[in-house]
Amino acid sequence: MASADFDPQALLAEVSNLLGEAVQVLEHAWGPTAQVRHKGPADLVTDADLAVQRFLIPRLIGLLPGSVVVAEEEGQSTPAQGPLRWLVDPVDGTSNLVHGVRYVAISVALADDAGPILAGVQDVFGQRRYTAWRQHGAFVDGTQIHGSTVTSLANALVACGTPYDKDRPSDVFSPLARVWQACHDLRIPGAAALELAQVAEGRLDAFFEGDLEPWDFAAGRLLVTEAGGTVTDWAGGPRTLERGGIVAAGRLVHGELLDILTRTVG
Repeated sequence: MASADFDPQALLAEVSNLLGEAVQVLEHAWGPTAQVRHKGPADLVTDADLAVQRFLIPRLIGLLPGSVVVAEEEGQSTPAQGPLRWLVDPVDGTSNLVHGVRYVAISVALADDAGPILAGVQDVFGQRRYTAWRQHGAFVDGTQIHGSTVTSLANALVACGTPYDKDRPSDVFSPLARVWQACHDLRIPGAAALELAQVAEGRLDAFFEGDLEPWDFAAGRLLVTEAGGTVTDWAGGPRTLERGGIVAAGRLVHGELLDILTRTVG
């Protein structure tokens, strides 16, 4: 199936409705008896992650028969290319959820071999819904949004992420330190999809992280670019839908941030 075989605008409306229903699924699953399990020393999965994913997968496939789903939980594979595919992070910010930090998102993107076609990111507790449609703009709750117009990193509020692997802390904190010295201030909120959405909205001026899975950033990547921002990998190349680092920022500060990161890791 090709992207020309369906109406992206109508499909995005359906996805937006599903995100609203998924919030209710999360809230129902995240109760006093909800279980938390470890996929790794710092990598958690909860009943809410599984419930939201099990809710979304059949419904997304039902919206677009013949599509496949690439999702975070339960052993889903990660094809770099192929048919139309949904990339789903059922709970972005699971550690925040477990610790009672109300900064959590549900992220869904549809992609073809050229990249994301449409995207939806639901701010679960902030009750804001971000959507984007390739070459048609980015929106929050139906209102078009645009990225940061800050012209200097010294005036920029920058967010970043940290990996689950804690074996080489200098590889993580050396870039963070350099950026922190150069920008107005630095934040580590803990939900990449939501940070990217806020870059698209201009609430944050930039976001970077050294190692993300496609479901972490696919929706956010489209939001940022459709809002006029710039998204690359850490070498300044195109951010393909494969695992790796990401640098997303308003177009006027992206180059300055990227220069710091490449000099730090180079």
